[in-house]
Amino acid sequence: MIKVLLFDFSRTLIHPRPSSFTGKLNDLYRDATSKKNFNFYNNFYLNRELLDFIKALKDKYTLAIYTTDTLQNDPAVKPTLDEIFKFVFAANDLNISKRESPGYIVIAEKLKVNPEEILFVDDLLANVEAARKAGLQIIQFTNNKKLFTELKNKLS
Repeated sequence: MIKVLLFDFSRTLIHPRPSSFTGKLNDLYRDATSKKNFNFYNNFYLNRELLDFIKALKDKYTLAIYTTDTLQNDPAVKPTLDEIFKFVFAANDLNISKRESPGYIVIAEKLKVNPEEILFVDDLLANVEAARKAGLQIIQFTNNKKLFTELKNKLS
């Protein structure tokens, strides 16, 4: 039985402006914040439709984020995330990798659940494969419509 919904942050819950940007979002963030007159929402936008969907699941599941670095800590988005997610784990802070399965075991231990009780959603195949190898249930994010269908199927 799934107890935890664990979401990637970059390119799942938040996306770059312009959407054609192909680099790492934390690198974009560091570059953008070093410039005068930085405005978070000129560089990024939250996936509000997905966040609203997730928020509706808050009473039934533990909601958490597993990300790489620090973008989620920006004051422009942190209050929104804190309202929805009970835990936010940054791989760099924990000295683990999202591309390696032991990192997901660490997350399961921190959440005090078995790996198979976690459903992990990430856009990167390498990350979902590492999570699957650790025993987590997985969904690879491509778009909201597909994700909503897959979540409804896995959670019913």
